Amino acid sequence: MSPPDCLIRPLTEGDFAQAVALTDTMDWGLGEDDFSFMKLMEPEGCFVAVFGGKVVGLITSISFGSVGWVGNVIVQSAHRGEGIGRELVERALDYLEKKGVTTVGLYAYQNVVRFYEQFGFIKDRDFVWLVCPEAAWKGTPASSLSQSRLEDLLKLDEELFGAPRRRLLKPIFEGSHGLCRGIIQNGRLVAYVMGSKGKSAEIGPWACLRGYEQESLSLFQSLADEVKGLEVFVGVPAWRSEVVDFLLGIGFKKRFILPRMYRGPPLPDEGVLAIESLERG
Repeated sequence: MSPPDCLIRPLTEGDFAQAVALTDTMDWGLGEDDFSFMKLMEPEGCFVAVFGGKVVGLITSISFGSVGWVGNVIVQSAHRGEGIGRELVERALDYLEKKGVTTVGLYAYQNVVRFYEQFGFIKDRDFVWLVCPEAAWKGTPASSLSQSRLEDLLKLDEELFGAPRRRLLKPIFEGSHGLCRGIIQNGRLVAYVMGSKGKSAEIGPWACLRGYEQESLSLFQSLADEVKGLEVFVGVPAWRSEVVDFLLGIGFKKRFILPRMYRGPPLPDEGVLAIESLERG
């Protein structure tokens, strides 16, 4: 159990600065705008642990119908081992269960796999987090997907991810600053790549129907002008060696490997080339 005077409550706007300071201790590179987005996506599903008037723990979650995702789980080093992390996870899981979620996923650091196993999570498959320190690859320019293709993208994503992610992908699509491209064959969208950028860029989700993997690599390269000179991040399935090798070949470097864990039925991932984020699946 956590200390009796440690309060677990929903994240508020007033917590954003302390949340950033807490995650900075792990060099996660999150800003207040990231927590604002997470709060917008799941207003009641993000929680903080407050001890002595200060935020000492944090967890975020998001639901997509019957599927949920947990991320940003952190407890201040001075308060680890006190049960705060357990209470945060239990609060998030209880929230997701009440939302009708039957499958919960997360990406775990290797050293906390056993911690999540206590809650019924099972280690699934590994993902590689890669970074390109300063994007300089070449690619053939391609037009951004038009607004008229948003519904096609959402339909394809649901088919490949296994759950409806409209409320997550729609704002990314509309604010993507050119980082949303697709491949259209015979009038049908068969592959897409999305991303966001500011001082750096994060690419994902990136997915395609079977048989369009090679074309999808070129689609990724078409983002060259949009991210030129930026630090770029992307998380990809470790078992997709052709994707990992492609990214290493254009300047990416492996940062770390994260096991994906599930509680409940696993999701399909045959067409997934890159995740949306470590926080949201």
